[in-house]
Amino acid sequence: MINAATNCGPVDPNKCYVILNRKTSKALTVVNGKLNDRAGLVQKPFNNESYQKFKFTDAGDGYYIITAQHSGSVIAVKQCSLGQNAPLIQQTYNGTDCQKWSLIKLGKYYVIKNKNSGKVMAILDETNNQIVQ
Repeated sequence: MINAATNCGPVDPNKCYVILNRKTSKALTVVNGKLNDRAGLVQKPFNNESYQKFKFTDAGDGYYIITAQHSGSVIAVKQCSLGQNAPLIQQTYNGTDCQKWSLIKLGKYYVIKNKNSGKVMAILDETNNQIVQ
């Protein structure tokens, strides 16, 4: 689900990245650029907004914390759910495994996988564009 404008392997913690859906070419976006915890994530056309840019910070053992540039909040699975299609949100970092992600290289793309659930970042469907695991 990630395809940065530049080669992002290894991830540079000093750069921001745009996370694009391979099929739709839409960018991971914090809903309406909200700053609050529990704000949802969707895919939208990339408009170079700060709420469409993310930093990857090494969390150890091959995992990253993905931080929204505009809010400083991290991407997490809502309520640390293990369930299929659980929504992704932004929230204040607290160190839980549902806030940590691995990057799995598939050709020139990357799949983003949650440490807690083992499920990957995806869209629920192309109609509502909600980001889930």
